[in-house]
Amino acid sequence: MEERTGEVWDRIIEPKDNELSELARMVGDLKDRQHQIFINVNNHYEGSAPRTIERVKAKISV
Repeated sequence: MEERTGEVWDRIIEPKDNELSELARMVGDLKDRQHQIFINVNNHYEGSAPRTIERVKAKISV
């Protein structure tokens, strides 16, 4: 991922829409059962952790 981003981590390089939708579904299921949920995100997943976090939040309606 370092080569693809040029070590600039301010944009999504490899969108993972399907995976994020599945994550949102799983979070919804766990939230309905009142589980405490932690999600760890790093730059290597899509190219920008802050942008990925924004995308996750939008999908789970936080």
